[in-house]
Amino acid sequence: MGRLARLLAAATPALALLALAGCATPASPDRMSIAPDRTAAATPGARGYRALSVGPVGGGGETNPLWMTDISNGALHEALEASLRELGYLADGQGAYVVAADIVELDRPWASKVHPILAIMPVDMSVSVRIRYVVRPAQGGAAVFDDVVGTTGTATADDSLAPDARMRKATEAAVQANLAEFVARLRTSWR
Repeated sequence: MGRLARLLAAATPALALLALAGCATPASPDRMSIAPDRTAAATPGARGYRALSVGPVGGGGETNPLWMTDISNGALHEALEASLRELGYLADGQGAYVVAADIVELDRPWASKVHPILAIMPVDMSVSVRIRYVVRPAQGGAAVFDDVVGTTGTATADDSLAPDARMRKATEAAVQANLAEFVARLRTSWR
């Protein structure tokens, strides 16, 4: 057997594992958004009812298909806006208050990309995200809410056998939980 043939034979299992690992896909705004069944919706007359606009969103990044799922600023903006709309907080035009969001930390299991056994072993994957939300009057003034919300999302082998899909699902679950926690805290601690 020639040297090239031996190299190909040795590399074939590793290449097969990489093929199973797949490519990373971006987090979806639709799967990060929350609905009224996830947290209480605002009702007419309640503080914040149809009073918010979504302002700047930062800290996100574009997904590199060869690496790991990321959360783009645009996807987070869409998910935040859709969630506030569904919960009765989003204004029809310019709101009396503006929500800014900044991804402070996104903690993903990087070992899933570098350890080939995880490509075939159905382990749960958890992703943690910390997002800082600031809610200010649109006309200026002191913030009525300024806090960092941290949450974790988990995906199991039942969600997907492919590690990249599990990571995306865990990331989306973490952001969805984060948005729900933000709205719950805003509702109870509005200054």
